[in-house]
Amino acid sequence: MLGQLSFQVAGDRPIIQVEVKPSLLAQHHLFANAPHRVPSAVVPFLIDTGSPCCVIDESVVDTWRLRKHSYCTISTGLNGAHLRPRHDLSLRLHTHAGSDSWLHGVFPAVSVPAGNFGKEPYLGIVGMDLLSWGTLQFAGRTGTFSLWW
Repeated sequence: MLGQLSFQVAGDRPIIQVEVKPSLLAQHHLFANAPHRVPSAVVPFLIDTGSPCCVIDESVVDTWRLRKHSYCTISTGLNGAHLRPRHDLSLRLHTHAGSDSWLHGVFPAVSVPAGNFGKEPYLGIVGMDLLSWGTLQFAGRTGTFSLWW
């Protein structure tokens, strides 16, 4: 294992900050000669072991004009199953600025319509496709999650 992040449960859910950018490949091709900087956002994500894939609210990435490389069917709870696009993103998980981080330079995330998460305190979900690359541990008495990779 190379790194570890530890974080508290926010409310009753494990929330972690994720720096989202276009994938490293897209950064190289789309922004190498551009006069502007690579777009990015730091947004809260829910750690969800029940989700098979990473999901992001499209309001975070819709102005970046990223190519949708494939589509997949996801269930959005009460709204049923929908065919949604995937974007290759760079995802850096961390707990706060200056902390250790877990970087995934090219990772597919399914986008859901803006506002899909409603009033929840997060704009994305870290699913099992990413979590399966590490080890997640929950200490129930202290309400602390640890993520090793």
